[in-house]
Amino acid sequence: MKKIDKLFKEFPELSIMESWIRKTVASSKFHPVKNVYKRYTQRNPKHFDLAITTLKNPNSEWNKRWWADMYITHFFWGTALFSYLNNNFAILKKIPNHIKLFDKLKNKEQFFDTISEIEFNAYFGKRYRIELEPRINYEQTKYKELDSKIFLSSRPIYVEIMTPKMNRRLLHTSKAIALNNRSKNKILDKLDRQIIPIKDKLRCPLIIVINSSHSEMGETEVEDAILGQSQLTLTINTNTGQTIDIRPSRDSNSVSQARPQSSCISAVLIYKSLIKPGYISCTKSLILNTNADYPLTKKEYKALNRFNLSNI
Repeated sequence: MKKIDKLFKEFPELSIMESWIRKTVASSKFHPVKNVYKRYTQRNPKHFDLAITTLKNPNSEWNKRWWADMYITHFFWGTALFSYLNNNFAILKKIPNHIKLFDKLKNKEQFFDTISEIEFNAYFGKRYRIELEPRINYEQTKYKELDSKIFLSSRPIYVEIMTPKMNRRLLHTSKAIALNNRSKNKILDKLDRQIIPIKDKLRCPLIIVINSSHSEMGETEVEDAILGQSQLTLTINTNTGQTIDIRPSRDSNSVSQARPQSSCISAVLIYKSLIKPGYISCTKSLILNTNADYPLTKKEYKALNRFNLSNI
């Protein structure tokens, strides 16, 4: 059996894109799915079993454990990602308008961005009613599409998803370098281009979801962007010069200071995930905007805070 035929037998949900995958894999043009398929074809079951046994043995030597982890991560990454997409497709195909996301996967520039949309919508689509790419009219002949609209309670919550890439300076240096917090500019750019024009039409919560799996961005950077730079405030006795109090505080440089219209953002959900054969690890943080026009209810907060891709 050819490996391309074996792919669709092993992961039957991928058949919804079978014609395109076959054509793209055979093409000479670049597309990320070709790299995924290449990793899928390079796996060696005997080596994989040995690597798993090595990792499960607590007495394995460190260099053998290192080899085992590197082998699984490198050579079984394609299998892991195809398996993950297979599970997501099984859920997503039951959601109306899902074909738009499959079409977006075909764009090489949007491939990994679209996977973020697929996994988020599949997770919540399995548990709640969801609409993909809802259209928001803001003038008679103008509209914008957000990524999704989920119903965690009686009212909807709009969702806009971002997948930032690694800072280019980190990709091209071997030295320690200082980096600015890019989270604030990323959120402001999203606000200016897609959200502020339709702000007055929303009239319900909106959350920004950041998949930082391919980026250096983390929870601390996003908190500083939404709430202001974390700092310490000292109270000093002017007579003696002694410090009498130290307390944590926030600088006045948050997104809301730069754009008062950011009050339309109810929260930011940032997560990192790592896909490996048989499982996916996921860490996340839900950061509330204290200046939100439409704060999340306790029910909505709990539902969003349960987000965990290992339970896809």
